[in-house]
Amino acid sequence: MSATTVRKALLGKEIDRSTIDKLAGYLNLPQEEIYRMAEILPPMYSSEGRLSRDWLLSKLWEVISSLPESAQLQVMARAVELREQYEPSEETKA
Repeated sequence: MSATTVRKALLGKEIDRSTIDKLAGYLNLPQEEIYRMAEILPPMYSSEGRLSRDWLLSKLWEVISSLPESAQLQVMARAVELREQYEPSEETKA
């Protein structure tokens, strides 16, 4: 990797993805972490320190899309059950 490329990365300028992959190897960090640092992937935590909704959705999509369609439907059905379980009842809203 050239000194110019390293300088660009340190200054926050755009570098190509293959360079980001190389940086991950050099720094002995997961590629995903480097992509988050480069703001290509959403951060894991919000500014309030809670898990980021965008990060959760991206991980959920990654998992669900790798499942067979029948399992995807099962996940969706379970998600609906959980939503109903955790929705406040009319009595607790008042």
